[in-house]
Amino acid sequence: MINDANELSTGKVNVKITEIGPIKTFSANLSNLTVLLGKPNSGKSYALRSIYWFLQALDQKAVNRLRNKLNSTEHDWHELLSISNSSEFSVNLKNYILDLIDQIMNAFTDSNSTRRKKAERIRESDDLDDVGVLREFNGEFDLKLNLNKQLFTEDFTDIFRTYFRESVNSDLVENTKVNGKNILTILEDAVNSILLPIKTNLEVSDGRYSLPIIVENLNDETAYTFRRILRDIRIRLSLIMKINEVNDSILAVNVKATLKPDFGVLFRRFDRYAGLPRSFIEALKQYRENMEIMGTQGILGERRQNLRTLGGIINSIIKKLDNNFLEMVLNEFKFTLQSLTNLGSVKFIPYGRNAIIQMNNLVSASTPIEELYNLGEELESIKGIPYASYFDWLNEGKLKLKSGGEELQKLFIPIMGGKITFLPDQETLGYGFKGGKILDLGLSSAMVEELTGLLLPILSSSEGELLIVEEPEAQLHVSIQILMGLLLIAIAKTKKVRILFSTHSDLIALAIHYILDLKPDTKSLVTLMENLLPDLKGEHDNLVSLAEAIQSGEESLTSTIFYMNRDGISQEIIGDDLERDVPGISNTVETFFKWVVSEIKRSREKKSRTVDGERR
Repeated sequence: MINDANELSTGKVNVKITEIGPIKTFSANLSNLTVLLGKPNSGKSYALRSIYWFLQALDQKAVNRLRNKLNSTEHDWHELLSISNSSEFSVNLKNYILDLIDQIMNAFTDSNSTRRKKAERIRESDDLDDVGVLREFNGEFDLKLNLNKQLFTEDFTDIFRTYFRESVNSDLVENTKVNGKNILTILEDAVNSILLPIKTNLEVSDGRYSLPIIVENLNDETAYTFRRILRDIRIRLSLIMKINEVNDSILAVNVKATLKPDFGVLFRRFDRYAGLPRSFIEALKQYRENMEIMGTQGILGERRQNLRTLGGIINSIIKKLDNNFLEMVLNEFKFTLQSLTNLGSVKFIPYGRNAIIQMNNLVSASTPIEELYNLGEELESIKGIPYASYFDWLNEGKLKLKSGGEELQKLFIPIMGGKITFLPDQETLGYGFKGGKILDLGLSSAMVEELTGLLLPILSSSEGELLIVEEPEAQLHVSIQILMGLLLIAIAKTKKVRILFSTHSDLIALAIHYILDLKPDTKSLVTLMENLLPDLKGEHDNLVSLAEAIQSGEESLTSTIFYMNRDGISQEIIGDDLERDVPGISNTVETFFKWVVSEIKRSREKKSRTVDGERR
């Protein structure tokens, strides 16, 4: 799958996107540093989110949310499942319950034992579930299930399609491709490649179920007593599932269901009242009579003619099978994406980081994101991808910062002008100035918060990861935008990650291109930084650390720059042509000053004409 860090950093990832949002055509080979440059509303964010949407199965936090969404989805099991021996299972369960009721009545109405003695025997029992003759009263039945694998696959594919569509707000899910494949093809390949060995044992499940509900021909008093029976008498169910056959169309499973009475509540009630009320025993007798005449056919059919506990038991079996198959799909899906791209994992760092950081700093690093939802309806959007995952990565970065992270922090200090500190008393973050004074992060500048929003998720990044970043230059002065280009190179080298980012700043793109192309030495890089920001001369050691990080590593990084215009078309720009072919900050400044000069000239000419007129 993934051989080594070098393969992770050099594996081919070709992305093609068509007709998504404002994008008409976008095609790119992702390098170590890939820049999407363009004016607002040119489709840069759509491209980033489409790529992340495609790869989000490599985001551990996103997978957890995807798993929960898939687990909560209802399937039409009438179509997917056939139960070959359901009638036999029904009869066995019905007879088990009838015998169980007989044993209960015999045990609790024993004429040779007083209520007090029976209560003492219960209290002395090692297990509340054990009492006399009921100690070994268990049942064991087999149930054979045949799952239609093709329909099951289609069902899951539809769920994936819907979920991924929500991330990009487009029905054209096939229009994003990585290395020639779209997400639905990869999902289908992943599901179809699951070939479990025969006789594979699946996970054992354990649950407690009420007795079957019987509601026909009952008056109110009897119905109330029956509800007490259902509440007080439970059946403990243990399952062992064994896969007997797997092929392109069928997943055949044999389920061994072991049943055991669970009388914890009933025994406590018996102990408390030194016996059971006569009405309870009479209700048991009537319950038994009703049970005996109930049908056992149509387990998944008409409710009035089946034992509803069977539905609960079979649903539990199916759910466990569902969960196991889901885990297989997710694991195979992730494996397929890793094999296709040679990427280990992916993180998305969205725009608006200063606001998100402020929200994140309201809670401790161990607080789940769900606690923020109560702060207002406007925060509902952070439930979705990628914001929810980003929030989780911020929390993980906080914990990393708590235990260290000094080396990466050094790289940020020249730009940030200070240091982010974990405040253990509040479990939140602070911002430390040069003089040692520490403020709550919420009182720092928007620039510091934006940079913190980059630092925290990068702290928890791993080798071979793809970092997708929206507008890393946000809230940065023009001079510092050049330093951001230097910082991105240093992060890519020291963390051994790939970075894909969007930007409005041609200065970042130019800085990355020229530094990787010209390979300046440490002294030259430090001089550049000090000339850009004279205040940085007091940070010489940190500037040297940043310069050395840029030069670290035996292999040189590669960078690629793509310009996205407002017609929805993207094209690769060679760095040397960037100044000539792409309108950027320098062009904007030149355009502005040309306009200013022309306006000054026009204004002076107007004043001159006015003066001349007055003289005449």
